[in-house]
Amino acid sequence: ASGKLFLAHKEPKQIAEVLLTLGYEQTGPNTHLDSKSLLADLKQIPKRGYSLNNRETDRKSLSFACPIFDQSGRIYAALGISGMADEFSEPRIQELVKVLQDTIDRIHQKIKKDNILWHR
Repeated sequence: ASGKLFLAHKEPKQIAEVLLTLGYEQTGPNTHLDSKSLLADLKQIPKRGYSLNNRETDRKSLSFACPIFDQSGRIYAALGISGMADEFSEPRIQELVKVLQDTIDRIHQKIKKDNILWHR
């Protein structure tokens, strides 16, 4: 999920370049099998506010990640949760995404309060 999150926040030209390099082999029941499918998913990530990998890389795993942005608004890091797909209902995912977003807000507050630099 974090890989798709970072890719979704790239410039369209960079995304297109990456999509050309992928093999699109099915490794899970929800694997993106072509660039059109993956691109449609990537376009939803910024709107949704998080990325989701639900059985895309294998039959049993699920992960989701929320972006952490630096002072300039660029994605800098991700905070996510991974586990067994059967353990996560859609309402539970939404609850946990909210927890991640609240945690990210606290991270931003701490960085601002302590004047911590994102980039060295």
